[in-house]
Amino acid sequence: MTTAHSQANSSQCQIPTEKLFDDTGVVYNRSDGWRVHNGLGFGLRSKSPLGIVSLSFGVGDSISFEDTKIHIAMYQTF
Repeated sequence: MTTAHSQANSSQCQIPTEKLFDDTGVVYNRSDGWRVHNGLGFGLRSKSPLGIVSLSFGVGDSISFEDTKIHIAMYQTF
């Protein structure tokens, strides 16, 4: 059985309706040792009658179509 330990750090720069982000994570396992992973991206937020709609676009370690991620989210305020 392989035991993995992980540590992650995240930093974001936010502008009222847009956001830029850089996420960095460090993972250790016995077979590979320490590995650093990094992701970059940007997103937009907008108010709608249903709540806040968020659209984020990001890439992983290598800038390629396979590492591209798109996140769509809706937030409700009470």
